[in-house]
Formats: sequence, C-alpha cells, structure tokens
Amino acid sequence: IVRGRRGEPLAADKLRLPLLSPAERWQRSGRWDVYGDELIRLEDRKGQAFCLGPTFEEEITDLVAAYGPRVARELPIKLYQISTKYRDEVRPRFGLLRGREFIMKDLYSFHRDLNCAQETYEQVCAAYRRIFDALGLDYVQVLADSGAMGGNYTHEFQVLAEVGEDDLVYCDRGDFRANIETLVGSDDEAALEGAVERYSGSECQHAGCSCAAEASAGRGTLHVKRGIEVGQAFLLGTKYSECFQALWQEPDGRTRSPLYMAC
Repeated sequence: IVRGRRGEPLAADKLRLPLLSPAERWQRSGRWDVYGDELIRLEDRKGQAFCLGPTFEEEITDLVAAYGPRVARELPIKLYQISTKYRDEVRPRFGLLRGREFIMKDLYSFHRDLNCAQETYEQVCAAYRRIFDALGLDYVQVLADSGAMGGNYTHEFQVLAEVGEDDLVYCDRGDFRANIETLVGSDDEAALEGAVERYSGSECQHAGCSCAAEASAGRGTLHVKRGIEVGQAFLLGTKYSECFQALWQEPDGRTRSPLYMAC
C-alpha cells in the first residue's frame, strides 16, 4: 500500500542489485577508504576484496553506465529497490534502526541537468512526507550532513523521540530545521554535546530562516529535540557519474556530459 499509493508519482522502476560488491568499484569512487569501519569487507578464496553493500551508488551507476550514453528522451531514469543492507554500526541499537543488517528502500535517479535532478529530489521528499503523514508519525524534515554519500544538499526525516540518537535544532518562529551535525561540522560526541548547550535557547541567526524576513517581530529562539532518522534524500550531482562515466548525449550529437544524480 505504501509503495503503490504513496510512491506512485515518482514513476520509478524496481530492480534488485547484488549485495556483494567488488572493492574495485568502491576504490574507483574513492569510498573504499572514506566509508571507514562501517563498511563490512571480506575476501574470496582467490584473495579478491569485496564488501557487503551498505548503500548502492557504485553498483547502480556502473549499471547505468554500461548501457552507454543516454539521449534526452530516455531521461530521467528512476530506479529503486527494497533490499538488505549491511553496516558495521558502532552502536547497534534496538535491532531495528541501528542494526548491522537491515532492509531499506533506496531510489536512484539520473538526469540531464541540475534543475531536473532538483525536481526529482523535491518529489522524493514529498513522497516521504505523504508516507509519514499517512502513518501518523510525529516527524520533521531537517537539513543534514551528506557524510560519505557525497553531494552538497540533503534532508533527513526524523521522528521525534526522547530515545533518538540525533539532536535536532529548530527555530520557534521560522522554518529553520537542522541536524546539529550540520552546524558543528563533526560527529564528535563531545563537540555535539557542547553544541546542544550552546544552541539551546539562543537567538536564531540562520540567514535562510523565515524569521529573518519578519524583523519587526524579532528573531526566533532555537530549541533542541531528539529524533530517530527514518529517511533521507540526497542531491548527489555528478560525483558518481563522473567516476563511472554515466553520460548523456546532448542534442548536438557530439557532446557527452555526466548525468546528474539524486537519491
């Protein structure tokens, strides 16, 4: 029901990617080293290195690239799967949201330009909101850090809960909402604890907050709540398509440019 009625406007095609990914793909993207200890690595009997997929940007981009440059009428391409993922979490909790093995929906889209990718990004965020509204969850959409995924624009969907692991900063008079990690620029626990004390009850100074446009009413006050991440959308740009040469052929018939990705 959720996949059909709530996700239908995305018009994405379903597929299933291999859970076992060769190290060469991750080395090609640069994430073999960047992803860190959460990446579960292993070798086959010949000594060839692999990992169990925590996420599948390398696999999907390599697949799209294998079909050669796309043309405008074939774009955008939207592909998704619902499959098992593996991450060696530092603090696996509750066996559901922070397990080492879990089932997750991941969708990847490929576009001819940034504007088209942004349009799909907004569609994905709207689909998440429809799903969580239908489930009756008390959630917020917050600015987030892209981490090892890459890209420079991302939002998390966080269910508000005292047992949550993430600290979320929000303005009581405006629309500013962010994971506190984006303000600190680090996931260091001591730094995050200090930031919670520093921001809680302080005046909102975020230039993009809607309270800035209502100067006569004064700036809003920042507050901090805890949340559990239940979804995230990324605007990845050309980070992976450049690595794997996932291209599209522009109308002049000669120029080939990297596809813009969102997920």
